[in-house]
Amino acid sequence: MKSAFVLSSSFSLLLSLASAQSYDATICGEDRFGEFSDPHVYLPNAWNDNSPDDGYVCMSVDNSTPAFDVTWMWPENIADVHSYPYVRLNDDDLPTRLSTIQSMRIKSDWIMTLGSPRSPPRDFSNSTWAENKEELDEAGVTANAAWDFFLDGNRTRTYNPVDSAIEVMIWLGRVGHARPLEGDGVVTRITLGDHTFQLHYQLNFRSRHVFTWILADGGDVTQFDEDVSPLFEYILNNPPPESDDEDAAEWPENPYLGLVEFGSETWFSRENVTFSVANFALDLEVDEDAADSGSDGGSGGSGGDDEDDAAMALGVPFLGFVAPVALLAGAMIGL
Repeated sequence: MKSAFVLSSSFSLLLSLASAQSYDATICGEDRFGEFSDPHVYLPNAWNDNSPDDGYVCMSVDNSTPAFDVTWMWPENIADVHSYPYVRLNDDDLPTRLSTIQSMRIKSDWIMTLGSPRSPPRDFSNSTWAENKEELDEAGVTANAAWDFFLDGNRTRTYNPVDSAIEVMIWLGRVGHARPLEGDGVVTRITLGDHTFQLHYQLNFRSRHVFTWILADGGDVTQFDEDVSPLFEYILNNPPPESDDEDAAEWPENPYLGLVEFGSETWFSRENVTFSVANFALDLEVDEDAADSGSDGGSGGSGGDDEDDAAMALGVPFLGFVAPVALLAGAMIGL
């Protein structure tokens, strides 16, 4: 834990930095910025109860650009993901069945930087990332940058990362020892534009189906703008083999897609790491004639009972704790 003296002396500096950078808010731990009905909802998402006491994650939000900057440090337990700071992207057509999706274009610019820069990093070029990644590797940092999607045969459960039958991740980059659930190896490869992704499949510790698409060449892409619907079409048409795990989630024949998120799984760092994201977007086109209103778990696109369940679901890993502003001050100035 940072000393009280250092934290108090840092507080005024933190406020001046936040003001100069025109952030809408700075939040920590398990707090949230935005309503569930907003186009974007931001969460630092420090969900792991076993995280070290001297670790933290804080997020500064510029909702107009849109952009956000996350500063985090988890100096112990390298085998555990301690937080997944992310933005949730909403769409009026969600939840929707996979079979109705005609295209799903996702866009994100991101970069990681060792330390706590005094101005928001907005250079997402390959050359800058190559330099930053070398520094992060030398410091022993382990983290990724990934899109995360949750699916289920029940509309309401698509709002709940814990109960959803299916999770689909698209990894755009990684540093250190970050590894996906790899299962029995590569299932297939699909090329989107200039990038070829390979698919891995495995049940997670909750016996939920996890599909992870990673870049086949082992590289990273910091500026991504592609229609990823072919990745989901493959999963829809190629369900996994029946599992010997009696607790395995039942495979839905034509699942709904609900939550769509972009962020960073953070494992380990003894120093501050800044994860910066800008220009993120979700452009979803569905076949309105084929889309059904759904009666198995709620009705309506983004309101009513479904939204109440979304609130409950997003609260599952984060039980109302908001990190003190003093801790934020210590986190953001690179002690």
